[in-house]
Amino acid sequence: MEQDLIFLAIAFFSASMLQAATGIGFGIIAGPVLLLVLNSPAAIQISVLQSWLICAALVPGLRSSVHTDLLKVFAKGSVIGIPLGGIVYFLVSIGLLKFLAGLAVLGTLFFVLHSNGSGKRRQAAANAGPPPVTGGWPLSMGLVSGAMNSALAMPGPVPAAWMSGAGHAKDTVRATTLALLLFTYPAAFVLQWFLVGLEADTLWLCAGLAPATLAGILVGRLLVRRVTEVVFRWFLVLVLICTVAGLFYDSLKPLVLS
Repeated sequence: MEQDLIFLAIAFFSASMLQAATGIGFGIIAGPVLLLVLNSPAAIQISVLQSWLICAALVPGLRSSVHTDLLKVFAKGSVIGIPLGGIVYFLVSIGLLKFLAGLAVLGTLFFVLHSNGSGKRRQAAANAGPPPVTGGWPLSMGLVSGAMNSALAMPGPVPAAWMSGAGHAKDTVRATTLALLLFTYPAAFVLQWFLVGLEADTLWLCAGLAPATLAGILVGRLLVRRVTEVVFRWFLVLVLICTVAGLFYDSLKPLVLS
């Protein structure tokens, strides 16, 4: 158990550092790692609480970079998506939850790899200026984000990926994504609490991991202007590959061994 706690603390430090520097990453790393170690839906609750802690620490300093209109549209979509994700969280088994998490991380991995190879297109989109907040895409991204929030504690990659592909600046993507999660994480947590309850051990473990999370935030804030976006992207690729492999192995192992 002590080794598991050390492993979780290292994962939380790395995940919160990445989240502080880029606006995404904590749920992608911490959620799947918690599922692997705890083998319980409580892993999602812990990930949600720690993620909200990160948002609460960072958002006040990023308010000037938030795209308010886009934030409102994302939030409307999340209102629809959070209950849908809650149903998935309540109904599926822990093995299927791991498999779904693996698929979500795999999709994020493909997006990051595609983005790494399309820098010129992203730069051209950024030079042309971000598109207006129209059409159904922003609302749809909010809906998917809300569903992944309550089901997997991974709401950030989808809206962040869409904003980046649409040509929004890195600081705007980071600030708007974190601001969205600041408001939607509590809703997802309350829904999970209502559906499956909340154990005291979950709160104690969450409190024990909070120092590692806060330390990661501090380091991430120091690195955000000193480490290039390319370095973070490839670091994220490495973490995603390891996470996908672990989740798929753990969720499919009973089928292979049976």
